[in-house]
Amino acid sequence: MEWVFVMNRMSSQSSSLAQRRRMALGVLILLLVDIIWVASSELTSSEPLYVPVKFQDVPSEQSQNANGDCHTSPKKHRVRFSNIMEVRQLPSTQALEAKLSRMAYPVAKDHESMLKTVGKLTVTEVAKISFFFCFVWFLANLSYQEALSDTQVAIVNILSSTSGLFTLILAAIFPSNSSDRFTLSKLLAVVLSMGGVALVSLSSSDSPGSLWALAGAVLYAVYIVMIKRKVEREDKLDIPMFFGFVGLFNLLLLWPGFFLLHYTGFEAFELPSKLVWMYIIINGLIGTVLSEFLWLWGCFLTSSLIGTLALSLTIPLSIIADMCMQKLRSYATTTTGTQ
Repeated sequence: MEWVFVMNRMSSQSSSLAQRRRMALGVLILLLVDIIWVASSELTSSEPLYVPVKFQDVPSEQSQNANGDCHTSPKKHRVRFSNIMEVRQLPSTQALEAKLSRMAYPVAKDHESMLKTVGKLTVTEVAKISFFFCFVWFLANLSYQEALSDTQVAIVNILSSTSGLFTLILAAIFPSNSSDRFTLSKLLAVVLSMGGVALVSLSSSDSPGSLWALAGAVLYAVYIVMIKRKVEREDKLDIPMFFGFVGLFNLLLLWPGFFLLHYTGFEAFELPSKLVWMYIIINGLIGTVLSEFLWLWGCFLTSSLIGTLALSLTIPLSIIADMCMQKLRSYATTTTGTQ
């Protein structure tokens, strides 16, 4: 029984180590996304390695020799165990690690890669998920860009951080895993963030931009909570393929809006200059494609709430950028709210 305890302990330790590595990698990715988003906004106004441990087999009881000699060594007394049996079930997050830890290393790696291949979503399934989320993704980005055109980047990012509140509510209603459970610590973090948002809102008179920013916050919360409910782990979803289908569906389904906006006079189309073309290409490749890919990956590695609360880190960065570019004056309420 001792080796079972040791193996279970090793599997739990490897699982906790893997969770810490995933969390650290996710936080670093989200920090990089914050920097990319602020720069883009200003521009556009282990799995662990399972090392198996082999334990020596307990020698079986020796039988009598073939010559029929009855003068053998005295029989060892058996240990009498209680007949009471207890069955414990490992959590689903540790069951796979415990199974792989009992295998030889090459077999474990082959089995792990096979499970990833079997559990990976097919092209048809990825296309269906992309079709559902392409409209939410488009409306969220549209709201954010409209807010940028009406107010300063710092105020938009501050109001966009309210997505943490909506994510907390939606994740509690539609949980995807144990990390999405409602806790008082999560509520306290969201309340502190909302207090800063309220102070900034009082110092801002740009009501249209504020409404667009709040709408984008709600849509981003819906987007990340629902996609994590559809896909549990990042290795099941081909993220580049997902965003490729999202862009394809937006191109095929939303092109009539181009003519509608132009001929109604809401937003007339005109050919951009070479400098604007360069800004559009850079923002499209880095500010949209790369940042959205990294943000979704970081949310899978951490949680939906951490991914949306990480948006709050864009607040001090965008305020510093706006002050350096002389777009925003330092009000006392704005400074207090960002802290």
